Amino acid sequence: MMNRSRVGFVASIFFAGAMLGAAAPALAQRTTTGTVIGKIMDSSGAVLPGVTVTLASPEALGQFTGVTDAQGAYRVTNLPPATYDVRAELSGFQAVIRKAPVRLNAVTEVDFTLSVGAVAETVNVTAETPIVDPERAGLSVNINNQALTTVPVTTNRRFQDAWLVVPGVSVNPATQELTGSERRTSLDGADVTDPYGGDIFAVNLNYDAIQDVEVKALGAEASDGSSMVGQYMNIVTKSGGNQFHGSAALFVIPQSFNGSNVQGIPANRREDYQPDLTLGGPIVRDRIWFFSAYRRVQTDQTFNNTVVPVQRRGNLWFGKVTAQVRNNHRVQVSVQYDRTIQGNAIFRGTVAPNRNLGLLTSSAVRSRASTTTGS
Repeated sequence: MMNRSRVGFVASIFFAGAMLGAAAPALAQRTTTGTVIGKIMDSSGAVLPGVTVTLASPEALGQFTGVTDAQGAYRVTNLPPATYDVRAELSGFQAVIRKAPVRLNAVTEVDFTLSVGAVAETVNVTAETPIVDPERAGLSVNINNQALTTVPVTTNRRFQDAWLVVPGVSVNPATQELTGSERRTSLDGADVTDPYGGDIFAVNLNYDAIQDVEVKALGAEASDGSSMVGQYMNIVTKSGGNQFHGSAALFVIPQSFNGSNVQGIPANRREDYQPDLTLGGPIVRDRIWFFSAYRRVQTDQTFNNTVVPVQRRGNLWFGKVTAQVRNNHRVQVSVQYDRTIQGNAIFRGTVAPNRNLGLLTSSAVRSRASTTTGS
């Protein structure tokens, strides 16, 4: 018997202050950017006011600028998570370029020492920038796309598995699965936590679409929103770029790969077939980018050697368009939809009328507009 359950259409629209001519953050919107700060001095150790600092990245639309104050300090905010080329330049000094990773809801410190020289001369500094956040005391972990997609945490290949590498999170030692439903999840600023099942039953997507993840287990702040135990996951997705990039992957678990760790008891059946696709690039170079991702879910699995396997079938879609409307105004519109049908499920109880705990099903469409400072 094929049992079906569907979460209704959900739409969340966030209007940032940019749409009203102001740079105020949208109401109830989670932080989706990072910050770079630093101090600039000359070779004698004297501070340099008036230095122009410019940040650019092939992973982020637009350029972002700041100017040092009388103490030689600068601060550039509203930076999408990415690796940036940070350029510091002042007339009469050699320009210096450093690379710096900007993480979600974190502060990266990038200091410069400028030497006297011709303006046309540029010095590239290859030393790694410290990633310790000097402005936060809470326990949070940032996980970029490379770590999320390559570290072998479980065979489920879900972004929710990032919880398993964070201290202070409750995990079932027998199954290495999350327990409880006290955590919350946001995607591109929108809260996508399932109101009945918690973050384990949040929306799902091909995790190749994720740019950066911030997981906070302890020390939640007021801006983190409501959470019973102060734990939440904040996700920012990719935006595309000026070059077309795509990926294709196929994840398969045949029955021959399964085994039993109990003598005399046959292995449970599990067969997975999961193709992943992504594509991103420019619609208008330096103005409008897009990114899209797809994953097919197809799993047959038995538990406790039941005769009939649980069958999961679904399609996970994600699309995003980012536009640089003005020098300091950026608009993002994202659409996420997933629908998973599970048949032959074992019902252990219900958490809401006509909604079964064993059924992972959700659908959502959300769009938002955000503002950044740049030039």
